[in-house]
Amino acid sequence: MACGVHKRVIDFQVPRKERAMASRIGKSGFTSVVTAAAVVVIASGCGSSGGSSLTTTNVAAAQPASQLAPIHGKYSPAIDPSNFVSTIDNKYWPLEPGTTYHYKGVRGTTPQTDNETVTNQTRNIIGVASTAVRDVVSEHGKPVERTVDYYAQDKQGNVWYMGEDSFEGPATRGSRE
Repeated sequence: MACGVHKRVIDFQVPRKERAMASRIGKSGFTSVVTAAAVVVIASGCGSSGGSSLTTTNVAAAQPASQLAPIHGKYSPAIDPSNFVSTIDNKYWPLEPGTTYHYKGVRGTTPQTDNETVTNQTRNIIGVASTAVRDVVSEHGKPVERTVDYYAQDKQGNVWYMGEDSFEGPATRGSRE
C-alpha cells in the first residue's frame, strides 16, 4: 500500500500532569512537541506493508512533557506589554472566539473530560490584553473544576498563560476562591 493510504486514528488524550506542564513551558511549545510526535507516528506508516489498516496510538504515553522539555533554574520572564498582539493566531493553538477544545484523561483511575471554550472576552493582566477561555473539568459528567484561563500572544507568535480565575469546590457554582 502507498504511504498515506493507511487509515490511522491518533488519540491525543493528554494527562492532566502533562497539561499542567504545558502551561509551564507554554502551550505553543507543548503543542509543537505533541504535533512533532504525531508526525513521527503518521510517518512511521510510510513504506510499511501488510498488517492492519487501522492503528490507534496514544502519543501522550510515549514520554512525559517534563522529560521532553525540562525546566532548569528560576523562571522569571520579563513581560513587555508592547511586545504582545491583540489576536491569538498561533498556527498550533489559535484561540478564535467560539472554538472549543475537548480533552479526555484520567485522574488516578477516574476518567475526566476537559472542555475549553474560547470567549470573545479579554482582561488586562499586567498591561497585556489576555483572551479568556472557559475551562470545565468533569468526572462522571459532573463538573469538578471550573476556571477562566487567560492567554496572550507575543509578536513572535508564542502563546503565554497569563493566569486564571478559579471557581472550584463541590458545587462549582461560581464561588470564587
